[in-house]
Amino acid sequence: MKISRILTTLILLITVIQSEAQTPTWVDFDARKQLYPQAIFLTGFSTSKKESDKPIEDQFRALTGYAKSELVESITVNVSSQSMLQSDEHNKTLTQNYSQTTVTFANAELPGLKTEIWEDKKNKELYAFAYVRTVDLCDYYQAKSKVKREKVIELLQEGEQYRKSSKNEAALRCFRDCLPLLAEMEANYSIVQALTKQAQQADLLQLSTQVRRGLEDVSHITAINSTEAADILADAIAAKLKGQNIKLQVLPFTYQDSKMAGVFSSTLLASIKQKISDKGISIIETSNNEGKVFADALLTGVYWVENNQLRIIGTVKGKDGAILAGAEALLAKEWFTTNNITWLPEKFEEAGTRLKIFKEGEIIGGGLNLDLWTNKGNESLLYHENDTLKLYVRCNHECYLRFIYYMADGSKVLLMNDYYINSEQINKVVQIPETFVCAAPFGCESLVLNGQTSAFPNLETKTIDGYTFITNEQKAIVTQTRGFKPANNQMLNGEKRLIINTVKFKF
Repeated sequence: MKISRILTTLILLITVIQSEAQTPTWVDFDARKQLYPQAIFLTGFSTSKKESDKPIEDQFRALTGYAKSELVESITVNVSSQSMLQSDEHNKTLTQNYSQTTVTFANAELPGLKTEIWEDKKNKELYAFAYVRTVDLCDYYQAKSKVKREKVIELLQEGEQYRKSSKNEAALRCFRDCLPLLAEMEANYSIVQALTKQAQQADLLQLSTQVRRGLEDVSHITAINSTEAADILADAIAAKLKGQNIKLQVLPFTYQDSKMAGVFSSTLLASIKQKISDKGISIIETSNNEGKVFADALLTGVYWVENNQLRIIGTVKGKDGAILAGAEALLAKEWFTTNNITWLPEKFEEAGTRLKIFKEGEIIGGGLNLDLWTNKGNESLLYHENDTLKLYVRCNHECYLRFIYYMADGSKVLLMNDYYINSEQINKVVQIPETFVCAAPFGCESLVLNGQTSAFPNLETKTIDGYTFITNEQKAIVTQTRGFKPANNQMLNGEKRLIINTVKFKF
């Protein structure tokens, strides 16, 4: 009897050991961090319960996609944080380093990416893991930049030859063709610089200066008002897109690399849409009931102060992230003074201070994949007084969600707390039932979504006129809401943040 019990125990022990041996090392949180250190690898991890009514291949495909998305999100955070850090080091405020960052991270190329999957049949749990060596990414994007650089130099030389022969139209085409290439170089450099923490922009700035000098020599890019600036931009964009039957969505241009927009952005947006439409390019704005706009390409832009003028840059990106067109215009600061319009977004400095607090301890690799967007998308968001804001989310796991809105005047509103995503809502678009109306105060505001697999601790609040205001300081809110990073695969958390610009008048 005793021998039988010993044998039974040995058999059970061997079974457990065999089962554990079959479990990939990367499934364990601590082992994964040790084997794939952050200094060498970018990683993404995702897990979910197995669904008996769906093909396991489809479940693994979705799970692998989420693991890759988490990896790409780490690139996004690194690029954004590096840009903010450098800005702070230069002027203790938000200033421009690159002219713009145009990386479409959802379509970022990831050479050397490897993915692994595993099914825990006993617990009916599925796992996916994605990883890539940082050095492989840097080598790849540096090589891409080198190819673009050589092409820019070739076009510059060709443009100069045309200019010296007084063939200004041909020269203009060459200089304009440089703009998308410079934007791609910039995007590639931003990735390398963020991952290596080493400056990469010296040759980019030199080439940019040469291209801009060439543009100014052979064309009229200095505008006397915002309408003429829009016409200059639209002309360059239409020259590249005409005849391609492209439906274009136009987003508000933002100040520097801050993602902030203001009254000038609203003025310029209305003019650009009209001018591009006048030149035969279709503008699309309508969205479906999930807040998605089905355009073929997206025009975004930035502007910043350069001596006594503003330099305005527009970039058109296709669905795959490829840069299709670029345009530049100059607008004298005098126009702003005459028309009593500021180029700075409202509450710019205050918003910059808030954004830097968000950057501290930002959640990367929490295992909970969150998507957040509005009825106007998730980029360069601009709402006018009385506009309606609708929110949409998608999550890869059952979880609790917390929505906090940071208003332009510094007030903090708890829009929703412990909003639960159940098993039937996993990986589906969920429209948040509450809708919100844009009202004063106006300026740069932030919507922060936090999610975790357990309920959130309480915040200190008070109710005024039906709104739940948070009385904690921002740093305390961020620390408490983010909590601790997961110590194992059971506790999942994630975060998404949108910058929402609000202005009173619509132009």
